[in-house]
Amino acid sequence: MSTIGNQLILTGDAISLLISASDANGDALSFSALNLPGFTNLVDNNNGTASLDLIPLASDAGSFNVTVTVSDGLLEDSETFTIEVTKPMVNVAPVLDTINTVFVEAPSQPNDPNIGATKVVRVSISATDANLDDLTFSHSALSINSDLFEHSNITATLELYIEPTDVGTHSVTVSVSDLEFTVSETFAIIVTESPPNVAPALAAIGNQALLQGKITSVLITATDDNGDALDFSVSGFRQFHR
Repeated sequence: MSTIGNQLILTGDAISLLISASDANGDALSFSALNLPGFTNLVDNNNGTASLDLIPLASDAGSFNVTVTVSDGLLEDSETFTIEVTKPMVNVAPVLDTINTVFVEAPSQPNDPNIGATKVVRVSISATDANLDDLTFSHSALSINSDLFEHSNITATLELYIEPTDVGTHSVTVSVSDLEFTVSETFAIIVTESPPNVAPALAAIGNQALLQGKITSVLITATDDNGDALDFSVSGFRQFHR
């Protein structure tokens, strides 16, 4: 008799196992079974094969040891194997990891109104699912420009595009779904006003005494409380500077 092996089946499923055997003498073979549970049925096909049908219900969960025997009327061969019946895991909702309030300072508005001033803030989003279902992310942010980028089955990045005029509190809702359940979380984006632009401070240079024909290099430094990029220029110099 060919090997049957242990069987694992979920309640509510149905499978049919084809059992086969051969006889070197060409004798007619018959199949029988011992300890068959009520959800099984063994059918002898009268051709050296038999079918073992398994149709367990929810109440049939458990482990069952079954012995199938094939006989030529004088000699027999048998195999004892286990039928393991389990209930399918109930689908549960995915879990969205906590998203904390985001605090961000609005960018300064450049002096040139034709120049944009956008600050990009990235928020990491992650979720888990006990059933290991495929997850999809979505979001809603009506009062602030944003995009959501999915990286994998369980992570995404929310990009927020902060403008100088976005000062205030904004609500953003992120959702994750396994196609049956959708879980959402709403969190705040608090945009504070950037400090007023102040003039940069030039470090003292002082008067310089130079010798004719000698090259002198003067290091000039400046700071800016707003962290702005600084440009240097010079005026009032004769052409011997460079």
